[in-house]
Amino acid sequence: MTTIVAVKTAKGVKFAWDSQTTWQHRSMLGAVKVFQNGPVTFGVAGLGRASDVLKYMGVPDRKEYEPDFDNEAWIVRTLVPAIIKEFKSVDVGESDSFSTEAHVIISVGGDTGYLSGNLSFVRDESGTYAVGSGSQYALGALSAGASPKKSVEIARDWDLYTGGEVQEMTV
Repeated sequence: MTTIVAVKTAKGVKFAWDSQTTWQHRSMLGAVKVFQNGPVTFGVAGLGRASDVLKYMGVPDRKEYEPDFDNEAWIVRTLVPAIIKEFKSVDVGESDSFSTEAHVIISVGGDTGYLSGNLSFVRDESGTYAVGSGSQYALGALSAGASPKKSVEIARDWDLYTGGEVQEMTV
């Protein structure tokens, strides 16, 4: 799978992630796991198809829709329904009990949270997020004071499905 972390800092939201993708029990390098689409930064672990859809979907214009709402309200009321519509139009997930088979960290204007497999948006008061097979190792490392990059490096040491160079970005 992967390891992606996001931590809210005074300078923005710091993302760090590994560069390994696992396919048919083989590791491959060079995956794009954290990317921006319009005003949204996505960090995607799990089903690669979900990542592809999020990367290339038309994200609703933040200023055009519900300008009086805060970012979290825009995410829940406008962005998530647009994501569901896009996933259904390209047959990602199951129709009865919707699931993308992916776990996503989403950040808009510094407001960050988890977008779960059933597309509910959940925030953590700590401002610290991690997804993927190495997420528990990374969260432990973050709790012990490691930087986002170092926490992914530690996860890489312990998680078979986390590997390659660690990349980072602040939004």
